[in-house]
Amino acid sequence: ETQELIDYMLEVAYFECKKSKMVGLAAPQIGLKKQIILVDTRIDLKNIDEPPYFEVFINPEIIWTSDEKEEYRECCYSTGQLAGVVLRPKAIVIKAYTREGKALEQKYEGYTARIFQHEVDHLNGLRFPDRLEDFSKLHWVEKDEMQEYRENFENWTKTYSKENWEKFIKLKSQKS
Repeated sequence: ETQELIDYMLEVAYFECKKSKMVGLAAPQIGLKKQIILVDTRIDLKNIDEPPYFEVFINPEIIWTSDEKEEYRECCYSTGQLAGVVLRPKAIVIKAYTREGKALEQKYEGYTARIFQHEVDHLNGLRFPDRLEDFSKLHWVEKDEMQEYRENFENWTKTYSKENWEKFIKLKSQKS
């Protein structure tokens, strides 16, 4: 059953990549109540347009985070046109199981560490706007503006208020 769920998650992720860039996916994002995430572990900011390579992590836990943090942009399959600038630790160590059931412990840094944190947040019922203290850093980005946003996110003027975010969450939960 777990292998079939993983196959389904991979199918969704690779299909969505044909429409827009996806670097990670958590089971709860597609209605599965499992502790499984997919992460493109080969991605970095220099090869962002390369085809994805998703790895499977079962029961992932972040067991260490660096004191050094950085802000960077994030988007999400679950939030549609919303993007934002989120402060996160620069490096992490994760503990998880592979698809084959092998235990692993691995350190990740930079963009890949950010993806892990984002996806593990989903397993804990959080979305990236829940991490924001300053909602001027929550942005509305039209699909045709994504490349411009990538290049100019620090100066983006189309913001999305905390009140609108709370309405968005309430509407989404009523649909579930």
